[in-house]
Amino acid sequence: MLQQLLERLEVREQQLACPASELVARLREVGAEREALQITGKTIRAMSAELEQTPAPVLPDGAAHQ
Repeated sequence: MLQQLLERLEVREQQLACPASELVARLREVGAEREALQITGKTIRAMSAELEQTPAPVLPDGAAHQ
């Protein structure tokens, strides 16, 4: 009886091992994607700050420029 219980536990552990390793791999992918998004956000904020500080060029009033 104890042997059967141990065997069932081992089978269940093996059944869970594969999904667990797949979840670990997916978590790594999500972590990498999150990091990339954080970097992109920082880059956009930095670029936005630079654009706000740069004055727009003055264009001539001629008809060709309107």
